[in-house]
Amino acid sequence: MDENFGYLIVLNPKINLRIFENRSTLKKYKKEYREYRSAFSSYDPLKYRGISRRPLSAHYPLVDKIHQLYKKVGFDERLSFKIDKEIVQWHKNNQLDYNKEARVHMYELVEYKLERVDDRGFESDEDLLQTLDEAIEVYNLLNNPSDYEIICVKRVNFECNPNTIGFDIGYWGGDHYSLIADTIVTPTWHGPPEEEYMEVSGKVGALNKFLLFDAVEDAADFKEYYISKDWAEKEFEPGEFSMIQVDVVNFE
Repeated sequence: MDENFGYLIVLNPKINLRIFENRSTLKKYKKEYREYRSAFSSYDPLKYRGISRRPLSAHYPLVDKIHQLYKKVGFDERLSFKIDKEIVQWHKNNQLDYNKEARVHMYELVEYKLERVDDRGFESDEDLLQTLDEAIEVYNLLNNPSDYEIICVKRVNFECNPNTIGFDIGYWGGDHYSLIADTIVTPTWHGPPEEEYMEVSGKVGALNKFLLFDAVEDAADFKEYYISKDWAEKEFEPGEFSMIQVDVVNFE
């Protein structure tokens, strides 16, 4: 088992952005969001191809009693609080009933990883499939595979190849928080304040057409800038934010 390499099944950019923009909390800040998008107009959120696109998870639809409980209360275990009704509905449709067959099979493949920590002492990524064959098996069981894509990710021993589209920075497991996504793509938790839009825009100038960094050194430079800001997400332990190589996966 390799805790530093594998395959994620993530939402395609269009679906990911649509879910983000349909959040009721965002609707309360339409003017601020328009200003935010205007400030970062050079960075089309539909181009982002990194890790923070709600990877398919094997957690919920496995035990009928628990399944029904989650459907009833709309409770997200990983966030540990009740969330707004649009996100609750999304979890019902897309994390419970929807894709159930794929998620049950995914559980069979990753069960051994649940509750584990990796060799660095951080949570392992239970959404990570070890082989492309496994990822394709799960992908082919999705209700609507066109809503998703498979990406190959690694966080050590970087070696770019023709399928490499860049480097993201964020949590390897958990909610797959991305510094890039939360800063200029889908600002969910720690988006920059308005007075720093111009400065931030200058710091992400090295992003490529996929809103990822071509060079791991550029990703590392942005990480150092990001964690220096008062408004940013903080690492509880040094190294919690990983540099993550992202490769596209092409298969028939």
